[in-house]
Amino acid sequence: QQQQQHRQGAVGEAPRFVRQPRPSASVSEGAAVRIDCRVAPLNDSSMQAEWCKDGLPLNAGSRLNTTFERGYVSLDILHTYPEDSGEYSCVVRSSFGMDQSNPMSLTVVAEEGVVTDTQLPEQSMVANIDRLDERLSARSTRQDYDDRIPQSAPQFVRQIDSAVVAENSSVRFETRVTPAADSNIQVEWYKNGVPVTLGSRIRAVYDRGYTALEMIYCYPEDSGLYCCLATNKHGSAQSNTAQLSCSGSAGVVTASALPASSVMNIQRLEEYGEEFRPMDADLRRADPPRFLAPLSPAQLQVPEAAAPAAFSARADPGNGNRVQAHWFCDGVLVQFGSRITAGFELGLAWLKFAYVNSEDSGTYCAVLESEHGQAQSTAAQLVCQPGGTGVVTSSQLPGNAEHSIRSLMQLEEEMATGRAAMPGADAQQQPPPVIVRGLVQPPELKEGERLGLQLQIEPARDGNLSVDWLKDGQAVTLGSRVHTDCERGLAWLQIGHCYAEDSGQYWAVVRNRSGAVESNRVAVLCHASESVVTRTQLPGGAQGFQRLEDLERQWREAPIGPEEFQFREFVEPQSQPHFDIMPESVTVCEGYPAKFLVKLSGFPRPRVAWYLNEQMIASVSPWILSYR
Repeated sequence: QQQQQHRQGAVGEAPRFVRQPRPSASVSEGAAVRIDCRVAPLNDSSMQAEWCKDGLPLNAGSRLNTTFERGYVSLDILHTYPEDSGEYSCVVRSSFGMDQSNPMSLTVVAEEGVVTDTQLPEQSMVANIDRLDERLSARSTRQDYDDRIPQSAPQFVRQIDSAVVAENSSVRFETRVTPAADSNIQVEWYKNGVPVTLGSRIRAVYDRGYTALEMIYCYPEDSGLYCCLATNKHGSAQSNTAQLSCSGSAGVVTASALPASSVMNIQRLEEYGEEFRPMDADLRRADPPRFLAPLSPAQLQVPEAAAPAAFSARADPGNGNRVQAHWFCDGVLVQFGSRITAGFELGLAWLKFAYVNSEDSGTYCAVLESEHGQAQSTAAQLVCQPGGTGVVTSSQLPGNAEHSIRSLMQLEEEMATGRAAMPGADAQQQPPPVIVRGLVQPPELKEGERLGLQLQIEPARDGNLSVDWLKDGQAVTLGSRVHTDCERGLAWLQIGHCYAEDSGQYWAVVRNRSGAVESNRVAVLCHASESVVTRTQLPGGAQGFQRLEDLERQWREAPIGPEEFQFREFVEPQSQPHFDIMPESVTVCEGYPAKFLVKLSGFPRPRVAWYLNEQMIASVSPWILSYR
């Protein structure tokens, strides 16, 4: 409450400094310095603070930062120069008055590395000193910034030293250029006359006359002659040339970094011991394979094609690397496949049948073979019992089975003897064609539906048989919509989609070398679809079509004289523009297109202009005007 009363009482007071800046400070060139003080009252929003140097206001920038917050006022100089030396004071203003702090004297000590000795010949040294005295005496008066910029071409005052380094070592080329206060100087480094490409490995530094080229690590290809070029608006200057020699190091390191005793110990550890020495060839035993048990079962009886069967025997493969198992039936090698499989795994030789046929009966034995020898098992007997439901020998054809089987056997004999390949051999024996099953009356169709007509004829295997399809006494025209075919005694006609003009009577004529026969006739009726548009699409209904009919009628009735056959160029008479079709009103949603259509006549060709609310419309977006 006391603080709140104090603040309320401070409202309306003139600003005053509660704490003054320190009297003086001395820093080295490049160091940072802070000047601060405190003012009251704290809650006056109209209060403003301003810093002055030697009685002149200071402008804040990237190097000078000012702070004023809740009575705390500070000036930060991030990087000091000798010309920053002087007296600094703070002026605080508000709506109720102003106050100025005590001055603070700041001294910036210049770096010792700055070259102060003149580099000019002795005869001009006195004149240079006089000009320098005039410049120092003129600093007491305030001048514009442009007057303080040196008006001379750059000049290098320090030589660049050459360097000899090893690969991956750092190197730095340094030099100084005057005038140091000229902010317009541009510095660029060259290697063998080509500008140096700067990056993360190579960097260039320039600060108030000091310039350097730094290489964090060098490569042999960096060797060469380096120089620096400084340029401003008054001219340019080039430094001396320095040579960089970078010697490359060895690529792949092949020499061991370990002492000789350690290398010998490692070699001894890598040598084979007695337990790892390979056995001599004469000490290895050649163990051939052998059977440990007889073939099981000794005798096996299985119904034909009713159940699986299997033989197996335990065996020792020996120490051979390539062990193979072979099975024999009555001394003949068994052929394996999808029904009969065999194998030798984990000391067990086996033979399996998915199902047994009568020809599988016999005596079986197994033979194991490796590079050290072979072994034969005992014999086992397989007996296949014939089954009562094996192969179906009775005819499955309907009707007279004996007659059908004899017909099939006769056809097979004809195909075997090749009689069908002899020209004219079957012409005398083939009977005339007979229609076994005639055409079926189709139902009434709608336009677009499919139509299929089919008949069955004999002899079915007559290669000289031909079928012709007729419609109303005319041959049916075949195409992509109409297909016919005749195969194995079946002849058919297919129409993919019917039209009304497909209606009529259809029948087929079958011919071979022995005669011809005609099928029964069927009537096909196809109704036209109502979806077909028969109304005129011309503007104004059928008036244009009726006009054409009237003109054709006049041409037919009017006599044609000789002069009508002579060529005469048509000359259209001139006429005023006339709108044949007027535009109609339309109602559309926002964003949708709207179209106005008119038709006009007149000669010469009229020019057309569109108007919107008595304002002519230009042919630009969103308007599209066309006239044909």
